[in-house]
Amino acid sequence: HNAVLVDGEGQIPHSASSTGRITAALLTQGWDYVEGDALGAYGGRLTRARRKLLFFKPDLIVLCDDLAAPRPATFQFLLHGPSPFEVDARAGRLQLDRPRARLTVHYLSPVPLQFRQWEGYEPPPERPFPTQWHVEASTVEERKQIQVLTVLQPVRAGQTPRWSQIEGLWSEEAAGARLRSDSGTLWIAFRLADEGRARLGA
Repeated sequence: HNAVLVDGEGQIPHSASSTGRITAALLTQGWDYVEGDALGAYGGRLTRARRKLLFFKPDLIVLCDDLAAPRPATFQFLLHGPSPFEVDARAGRLQLDRPRARLTVHYLSPVPLQFRQWEGYEPPPERPFPTQWHVEASTVEERKQIQVLTVLQPVRAGQTPRWSQIEGLWSEEAAGARLRSDSGTLWIAFRLADEGRARLGA
């Protein structure tokens, strides 16, 4: 589960006004793309709340959170798991190992992120509930807009991800990443405007 907070606050809880909608979807043999708009769920704390998701089959998921606020704010990106994450804050990299699978996560941000991890819930659940661990990646400086990419690579336990070198790229028109593996280079770009051409990289 991957959530977005603004100044430490998430979507409006237990409210019919906390709405979202799918704004685009394209499913193909090699990749799937889905875009959602959650602006109505933030009660005016955001002026843009778009999440773009690319599933590059069979083992690569890239999220682009395109966010804007009416005034400078900090943005937090939460990831939850059933066991502790291995956190490499300098590289913006997380790893979650389970008995049968491993998940590697890279956060790509145009500004530095700080990380913290904790266990359990506050307040604690009223009934027995499996313990979860939570990692928060947060911007340090306040800003009015940001595009952060989250690159997720699930593999079988003990295996290493296919894409080992991952670099974030940003321009006025797009946000994206360059991923390298032993077999070549993959470029992924998300256009920020609804239409028109966008330039990213050289």
